Amino acid sequence: MAYDGFLCYADSDIRYAQRVVDVLQNEPYNLRICINSEELLDGDTSSSGSSVSAELIIQRCKKILVVITPEFEKSSQHEFIAKVANALKDDKNQRILIMLFRECDLPVSVRHITVCDLTKATVEWAWHRISAGLKNNARSPDDTTSQLKNIYLGHSLSKKESHETVTGSSSGGTEGGTQAEAKDISNKNPEVQYDAFVSYSPEDQSFVSEMVEKMKQEPWNLQLFVPGKDVADISSDYIAHRCRKIILVLTPSFLENPECLYHIKLAIDLAMDRNRIIPVLLESCSTPNTIQHIAIIDCTRLELIDWFWQRLGQTIKQPLY
Repeated sequence: MAYDGFLCYADSDIRYAQRVVDVLQNEPYNLRICINSEELLDGDTSSSGSSVSAELIIQRCKKILVVITPEFEKSSQHEFIAKVANALKDDKNQRILIMLFRECDLPVSVRHITVCDLTKATVEWAWHRISAGLKNNARSPDDTTSQLKNIYLGHSLSKKESHETVTGSSSGGTEGGTQAEAKDISNKNPEVQYDAFVSYSPEDQSFVSEMVEKMKQEPWNLQLFVPGKDVADISSDYIAHRCRKIILVLTPSFLENPECLYHIKLAIDLAMDRNRIIPVLLESCSTPNTIQHIAIIDCTRLELIDWFWQRLGQTIKQPLY
């Protein structure tokens, strides 16, 4: 099979789709995710025009990943998934994986399918679970999948559209502004002096100091910018142009600190749909609504501290898109 998973999502949920691709196609998972349905048509003569059948998706992708939010049920993708789920209701291969990115009632059509919840603080465990599900090889297509040949994907992105949507390289309007910003803060921008800016509560100074030292060492060799006691002295322009990413060290005291809350707002304004924000959960606390769509790196379990440092280093090093 060409891909481990085919990604199905509402057009308005592209930021979540981007996150799925970013996490699963990089270390430690290294999976192949198809976000461009037109790629599945290469060399195929059985599909109608530029439409992709569910049968073809199952033939060339191990599983179908579905991004669930309140918007999904209103989209054309929901009708497609509802038909596929009904056709596969007796199939034992568990070919559909449901990913919940925002709290909502699950569509009736997929309530019989196990859900991977990415709205909780334990989001990293959900990614491990999704990865395991994708790596669990499905059996070869059988009589059940033959029922899928007349079910077609409602919206098939062209290769150009898919590339522009996922990389944020659209032109015109608000998206054109995002593209200009991406040029200002690129991975090779000579103005960038630090790999990440760290926003934290003063109570967590010792942890942040350890983070800085760990990230300086091999194999990471990363430079983190840590503001002094008076973080208000750091201008938003400095963070925007001198620091490639923004780390938010989440604790109850962080959420009570006005300057930290300002940094969340600043991070959202700067990041747009790009992978610039890195939330780190140091102590159990509620996650601000504005960053709930972003995968959190959990540092609350001491027995997994080595895994935490590895995941943090990898995430900081990931290129911006």
